[in-house]
Amino acid sequence: MVVQVIITQFGGIVFRTAPLNGAQWGVSLGISFLTLPIGLILRLIPICYRPAPLPPRPQVTREKLLWENAIQNVRTQLLVVRTFRRGRERKQ
Repeated sequence: MVVQVIITQFGGIVFRTAPLNGAQWGVSLGISFLTLPIGLILRLIPICYRPAPLPPRPQVTREKLLWENAIQNVRTQLLVVRTFRRGRERKQ
C-alpha cells in the first residue's frame, strides 16, 4: 500500500500518474475497505445457493488433433475433385 501511494503521488512522468487530492484518496480507501465486508458476506452464503461450477473442458490429445487435421485434408481434397468434375461436366 505504501508503494502504491508513492507511485501515485510521486510517479509522475515515469508511471504516467497524477497525484490524487484528499477526496480522491478518501474514495479510494472507502472502496478498498468495502471489499472486506463484501468478501465476508459472500463466504457466508451456503454452497447450495451458489451457481454450479463450469464443466471441465475436454482434453484434446495430439492424436485427436492429427486425426481432425487429416479428416479436414480429405474433405478439402474431395471438394477440389468435385469442383473439377462439375467444371468438366459443364464444358461437355
